[in-house]
Parts: sequence; C-alpha cells; structure tokens
Amino acid sequence: MRKLVVACLALALVGCGRAAVPGDLPTVVSVVTPAVTVPSSTGPLGPQASAALGRAAEAGASTVGVTVSTEPGLLKQVVAGLRALGATVDTPDGAVDHVRATVPVDAVARVPALEGVRQVDVDEPLSNGDPTP
Repeated sequence: MRKLVVACLALALVGCGRAAVPGDLPTVVSVVTPAVTVPSSTGPLGPQASAALGRAAEAGASTVGVTVSTEPGLLKQVVAGLRALGATVDTPDGAVDHVRATVPVDAVARVPALEGVRQVDVDEPLSNGDPTP
C-alpha cells in the first residue's frame, strides 16, 4: 500500500513540475446553468390531476375515481375521511398504503387536505370509442 501511495505521489509531482510555457494561462471553465421554470401546481392537486378533474367535470361526470397514497399506518383514517366527503371506497390496500375510491367531483379538491394523505391521483375519464375501423 505504501509503495502505491509513493508511486501516485511521484506521478503527481512529475505532472506538476513541467515547465511553464510563455502565454500558457490556466484554463478557467465557466458553467452557466439555464434557468429552469417549474410549473406551479394548479391547486391542492397536481397539474395532471387538476387537468383530469377538469376533463371529468366538462364531460358532466358527477364522480371521479382517485387513487390515494397514504402515510404508513393512517389508511383507516384516510378511508374515514374519504367517506365523510361522500366517497365510495373501492379497495383499501394496507400492504402498500393505497386506497382507490370514487369521489364526488366537487369534493376531490378537499382530498389532499385529509390528514394522512400523501398523494392523490385522479383517473382519466375513459372514452368508450369503438376501436374497429
């Protein structure tokens, strides 16, 4: 190990000991990072969830499906909060701290404020178009 350290040190010193050439200036690298614009949230839901909720409302839907990610151990509390908002809870899964529910469109914006809610995803309204040509 000692021989390796000495060899590396010797190589470093040899590289540092080269003669300076007239006009040889140190290279200065300047990195300019472009400004990044982060889209702001369009409310308590994220932009995608808000857009999906808007499409559901435009389509005249009275309810919309949501998937709610909960804090560990607070699934039952979130389910109770969803039911208090008038939601129908479809499938709570305590193993992964998620719950699927059908929520009235006018109550979806209040779901993220429930204690224990980590994230809310609003399902896209399904189009039942005929896939045959």
